[in-house]
Amino acid sequence: MKKILFYTLLFLLSLSLMAEDSYDWLFEHDWHLKDPISDSIRWSPPNVIFRKFEIPPNTTLYQVRLRKELFYFLYQTEREKEKLYPIGSAFGTLPFDIEFRDNFSFMIRNRNGMFFNSGQRVGKQENPRYPLVGIWGSLPSLNEYRLVDPAGCVFYMEISKQIPGMALREGTYLLRKTGVNSFETISSFPDGCLKIEIRSDDRLYLSPLFTLPEDERGHVISLNIRRSTNDQSDE
Repeated sequence: MKKILFYTLLFLLSLSLMAEDSYDWLFEHDWHLKDPISDSIRWSPPNVIFRKFEIPPNTTLYQVRLRKELFYFLYQTEREKEKLYPIGSAFGTLPFDIEFRDNFSFMIRNRNGMFFNSGQRVGKQENPRYPLVGIWGSLPSLNEYRLVDPAGCVFYMEISKQIPGMALREGTYLLRKTGVNSFETISSFPDGCLKIEIRSDDRLYLSPLFTLPEDERGHVISLNIRRSTNDQSDE
């Protein structure tokens, strides 16, 4: 009984220490997603990384969804409104140059001086102050841009690929602290809403905070995020 009490207190102390630090230890390791029930790998597990979130002041931040498969973030500064800078690497790390034509109904996007893609606006212009907001292009390159408020965001998470049969999207997610060792994503899209809980220094718990519409298939289930290190197994 004393031994159980000792390890319980030790575990609570470790959680307390994690709650008080800056979570730098999250950034020092790579992680991967695993099945939460059997904890066995039934598919090649996506890699997960955590990084600090830093953008210049007075910027406009966009969350972009490619089809219903990938999330990424781009920001625009007051001085360079013709450029879009990515956060993370989910859609490349080089900035985009954007050009609008035909009264903001057509957009051309270049990267590193070379043509990247272009697209017609789908529907009407939703926000005259921010002409980028809206849906652009056509399948398979259909991108929707939405404004997002990064207030309270402390770091971001990247999921390297989509999991077959599951509703969790790949890409980049911004995270804000919501409690002791718990975080939630900052998202303008319902299917970008997730919760992360720190269970130990080598295991996190990811829970979707959304449901899918009836016309879309995919399992909405929680997953473990396990630490990937050479000096510690995942057992």
